[in-house]
Amino acid sequence: MVAERRSSHRVPIPDGQGEAILRIGRCEFSVCVTNASRLGFAVACPTTANTKCGDLLRLSTKDEEWIQVRVVHVQPISDQLIIGLARENMRGDDQGRGLLAAAGDRAAALFIVAAVIAGLLVGLSRVTEPLDVLANVRAAIRAHLSPRH
Repeated sequence: MVAERRSSHRVPIPDGQGEAILRIGRCEFSVCVTNASRLGFAVACPTTANTKCGDLLRLSTKDEEWIQVRVVHVQPISDQLIIGLARENMRGDDQGRGLLAAAGDRAAALFIVAAVIAGLLVGLSRVTEPLDVLANVRAAIRAHLSPRH
């Protein structure tokens, strides 16, 4: 017997507390989460669930929003499937997170950096104008205060 090596500890879910919904395409299945880890879940679902390794699905538990998961294991056992799911998106649905979230975190960071640089450039171009005004005010004061000949 080969011992399994896992990168994170699995926590068994007590009976009756693992109710969840698994969305496969447009179909939703009532499933039972049998164990969970920080990296994913194992769920028991009906054999009518048509999925395979690599598929991207959505899972909703009582404690979390819809989260995106990837199928990493499918094992038929008697009248159900045991499906191993790895978390893909820890924040849940991208809906409601805005336009930048839909584009991705890297694109959002790039947009923010570009906006900051543009703001700095505009700000620096405006800094020279007040210095000219200040110089003109000083010249006017000096001219007014200087003794007239």
